[in-house]
Amino acid sequence: MADFYISQGNLLPTIQTTLKTPAGASIDLTGCTVNLTMRIWQNSKTFYLNKPCDIIGSPTLGVVRYTWASPDTNAIGNYYCRWVISYPDGRVQSVPNPGYDIISIGRK
Repeated sequence: MADFYISQGNLLPTIQTTLKTPAGASIDLTGCTVNLTMRIWQNSKTFYLNKPCDIIGSPTLGVVRYTWASPDTNAIGNYYCRWVISYPDGRVQSVPNPGYDIISIGRK
């Protein structure tokens, strides 16, 4: 079952989530950048998408949003998704950890 669904070619709705630690606390994104990464469902090591997200509101709340752009949703299928946080000191964290979210792009 997917965590997020969108129809092929659609650019709305945006995808928004609160990034949390494995313990469930919101991640403080102060000074960070965040990218949405997507890989094809079946064992792909190739990124289908790796693009920057917007941090929404106070960075301490951990809320991010990705606004789809053409051709992000052109290819029908299921994708592994992770939010990759880059901290000012060079550290990197992927969310969710462990695991992935699933994005499903369906037929129009």
